[in-house]
Amino acid sequence: MRTITRWIAGVFFILMLAGCATMSDDDCRYADWYLLGLEDGRDGRPAEYFQNRQRACFENNIDVDADRWADGHAEGLSQFCTPMRGWREGRDGRSYRYACPSESERQFLPAFEAGERHYNVTSRLAELEAEVASLEAIIIEEATTQQERRDLLARSNAARENMEVLRAELIELEAEARRRGWIGF
Repeated sequence: MRTITRWIAGVFFILMLAGCATMSDDDCRYADWYLLGLEDGRDGRPAEYFQNRQRACFENNIDVDADRWADGHAEGLSQFCTPMRGWREGRDGRSYRYACPSESERQFLPAFEAGERHYNVTSRLAELEAEVASLEAIIIEEATTQQERRDLLARSNAARENMEVLRAELIELEAEARRRGWIGF
């Protein structure tokens, strides 16, 4: 059992490293550090992400241009750290890595949190829809007793009521996002 656990931990560690900004010798040698910073900023990666790139290049004895990367990163963050992008990131279920400078974060974060709420409500609504479908499938089975049908129907109706509440909340969240200019009309 310990061997399997160690093997899984090793695979997990390797996958985590693969998720880092691993750069080959050629990647480091011919990198356009401004464009890499721009890409990292546009993706909402925090400044610490540069350390992964730097480490990979230092392992290949290649210097990096931290200033060019920082310039690109700042430009990329200016494109990422907008309320519209915050809404979209939250709504799509992405996590925020606290990369935005404090002045833009004050506008980004409320939009992100509202989008995240939208995502959570949408996810819960999908769960309830699946639950209702499952309950209704059991209700129509021949083996289901009358008492079971009544109980299942009550559960199904309660889930449907919850769905209506969630749908209303989605409408309100989207209306608020439109009022604030986070999404188009």
